Amino acid sequence: IAIDSPSPEHCVEAMKFANKPGIINSVSMQSGKIETVFPVIGKPENEEWGCIALLSDDKGSPAEADGRIELLRQILEQADKYGIAHDRLYIDPLVETLGTSPESLLTFDECCRKIKELDPALHITSGLSNISFGLPVRKVINFAFMALAMEAGMDSCIIDPLARDLRGVIYATDALLGEDEYCGEY
Repeated sequence: IAIDSPSPEHCVEAMKFANKPGIINSVSMQSGKIETVFPVIGKPENEEWGCIALLSDDKGSPAEADGRIELLRQILEQADKYGIAHDRLYIDPLVETLGTSPESLLTFDECCRKIKELDPALHITSGLSNISFGLPVRKVINFAFMALAMEAGMDSCIIDPLARDLRGVIYATDALLGEDEYCGEY
């Protein structure tokens, strides 16, 4: 289960109703978010909870990958402070729509590669369809973005689980990247 709310207080409160650990969506370097969520998921009884961390702060998301990686370093510092293992974090570099940000994929790709260089245990996630917002035939852009983002290191994303063709792209990309032994899953 993913508990998703812009209110970190609501996310923490909702954890009490979950039958098993899930993922909190989300924290960032925006005031109050990490300070509310990390102390709770850092407790030993919550050590199986994951958390999505957005690479943004009170000013938004930096335009350049290096600025986003600096925010990641701050997030990791806080995770370490609360004893949260890095493999429990799902880093969202915040892909922008291609229609207004032509460098969107390139920035996302650079972020993914730098995240994996910094710590391979970190997960990378994305709201996949954000890349195609406002464009025609969005699914074609989404399919291409999925394959390219996976190659750059993205290992999870928010998608429509009923989108059979998109799931096919995931299986095919895993096979092409050597992540599916003898194409067993494909």
